[in-house]
Amino acid sequence: GAFTKSLASRGAECPILWAHDPSQPVGLGALTDSAKGLMIRGELDLDVQAGRDAHSRLMKRIVRGLSIGYTLPPGGADFTKDGIRQLKQIDLREVSLVAVPCNEQARVTAVKSLGGIRDFERFLHDAGWSRAEARKLAAKGWLGLDGADDEPDGETEALAWLKAQNAKRPR
Repeated sequence: GAFTKSLASRGAECPILWAHDPSQPVGLGALTDSAKGLMIRGELDLDVQAGRDAHSRLMKRIVRGLSIGYTLPPGGADFTKDGIRQLKQIDLREVSLVAVPCNEQARVTAVKSLGGIRDFERFLHDAGWSRAEARKLAAKGWLGLDGADDEPDGETEALAWLKAQNAKRPR
């Protein structure tokens, strides 16, 4: 609950940086504060080199750690009798991908790959094909679509055929 007030006032999104470097934003994260701790669901910006580099390092498991940049408001921390600082309220500024996190439990738990068949289906659907057509086309190529009896010869003919089929479809 230490992040609840910060998320309510700043919003539940924050930048994802590369190793706390504000000149290297690599994505955007949606945050939730739970009994288990702070959770982030992020999306890397693959339109910039830093985002592609971060994705590559995550996929190869070179980098798996997370770290936060924060400030403490007045009264945001107490010390226990044992001298341990207990954080009660934290103003979150950013989340960073890091090679070595201070908290060993602050880890990336999943990374999506790029260029899989589902991404291709989504691309086809966004281009105007129905979900069913996109699924068939991604899985079986143009022969998987109904009425696609003849296999086109070569890439240029295949692209022309796909465009013609798409143009025939009612919108």
